[in-house]
Amino acid sequence: MELTETSPAERAAVLNAIGDELTAAAGELIPQARAETGLAEARLAGELKRTVVQLRMFADVCAEGEFLDVRIDDADPEFVLGPRPDLRRFNLPVGPVLVFAASNFPFAFSVAGGDTASALAAGCPVILKAHPGRPRLSALTAEKVRSALVRAGRPVETFEVVFASCRIHVLDLKQKNPGYVLDSTDMYQEGMFFPGSRLYRAGTPNQEIFDIIRFNSRMPERTIGDLQAQVSACVTGVRRTQELAAKHGADVLVSAMGSINDHGERLARLGLARLPRGTWSATDIVDSDGVDTDRHSVAGGVRSIEHGNLLDDDTATAMAAARAFLVPTLVAYDAMARRWQEAALSPVQRAKNAEVLDFGLRAVQRAQAAGVRVGFGTDLMADLEDDQLRGLELQAEAIGWRAALRSATRVNADLVGRPDLGRVEVGATADLLLLDGPLTDDETLLWDGTRNRTVIQGGVPK
Repeated sequence: MELTETSPAERAAVLNAIGDELTAAAGELIPQARAETGLAEARLAGELKRTVVQLRMFADVCAEGEFLDVRIDDADPEFVLGPRPDLRRFNLPVGPVLVFAASNFPFAFSVAGGDTASALAAGCPVILKAHPGRPRLSALTAEKVRSALVRAGRPVETFEVVFASCRIHVLDLKQKNPGYVLDSTDMYQEGMFFPGSRLYRAGTPNQEIFDIIRFNSRMPERTIGDLQAQVSACVTGVRRTQELAAKHGADVLVSAMGSINDHGERLARLGLARLPRGTWSATDIVDSDGVDTDRHSVAGGVRSIEHGNLLDDDTATAMAAARAFLVPTLVAYDAMARRWQEAALSPVQRAKNAEVLDFGLRAVQRAQAAGVRVGFGTDLMADLEDDQLRGLELQAEAIGWRAALRSATRVNADLVGRPDLGRVEVGATADLLLLDGPLTDDETLLWDGTRNRTVIQGGVPK
């Protein structure tokens, strides 16, 4: 019998059976929860108990039946507006309920949490989207829920767990720091919090959500493009998963997924085991306006800062003391300034880009003066790759051609841990660039691609 066809007392029996299963499996569930969350055993034991209490509370509500909100209007042939038939009304389950497991409570708001309990109490089957941070615990808890369903004489299909995750880099949808931000100097640094929201309904975009995101981004069209790419990735993932299941069978597919996860975990544990003993730390800064800049990253052990456009004197001093590298990408902003029509930049975006480029030039000068090891980067790709030499010209404008050449060779080689690169000496591995004259007479030879030059690779001119 389907759950929708059961009586409230029968649903109460299902909920109590789930509570019994979870209680009996505490010795399995709590260690797995510790392994995936890092939470203390006492904290998890208390939450598991809370989860069981929730299930039993909903069972009691089921048994009482008040939630059905039964209304009975007896037939009344003498009703003032005319004879009235016997009318009866009560709540019925509407069908499957989709539940999204929360990130912060591995039991109470997860697979068998309050949302699942309330849906089952109402007589609705549940499809639960497991949280990606707890795949094994989610699968184990779901196994206990299904076992309880079978024991209570209900179809195992009453409860299904699905695993899916799609993470992307969104160009400009963030906040200045993780957590609650108090020292923002720009409205865009405050970020946004979205509860579970649907970007699409029945294949149609939820325009209000898209408009909120667009309004809160400095690069709205590119940010919306990133989100639409994520939607496409999800659609493609669904289609390919269905194709694989049809070709190999669902059981084989699930087994293969488990094997891949197990293999990845083994590799990760082997990598961790090879690390020397010691104290490890890291700091992640999402965005910055110069108030915090990158010194938090340096203090956390980061030894290479990319972009660094908002570098201040204190951070430059800290980077020099820590022997950290700065890898500027000045030409990325210069290319967008010159080719703004191709990039479809709005006037506001162009002004912001020009400001960032100016800050970046001064940051490179500041880092060089402080003794920071300045490398060279471009961040160019696809149609913008032909602007690579312009990057050398910009860096030479900031710190001189000798320092710029050293950044692109010796410093970058040191950054990637290759002392055999970036040097012209015995035993080194390098390509050679022969220019049509000395740089001391004409430094533009370094970046002027129209001038005569010869590249020697492996001893052979190209």
